[in-house]
Amino acid sequence: FTLDQQFFSQGFFALMLAWQKLERNFNPPPVFDTGNAIVNKANISAIDKRDKAIQQLAKRYGLKV
Repeated sequence: FTLDQQFFSQGFFALMLAWQKLERNFNPPPVFDTGNAIVNKANISAIDKRDKAIQQLAKRYGLKV
């Protein structure tokens, strides 16, 4: 097994919570756990599918991956 640090969630949620604080005066939780899922034979295909979808979106928006 290995660990999936879910970088998309880490980057997205940090910005989203900062925006909500600045624009909406929403106080985010002190800890927002984006997880570090354990990857194994049972879930590797779903994680691979998710990562490929994110890469395709990044390419569509002109980001290099």
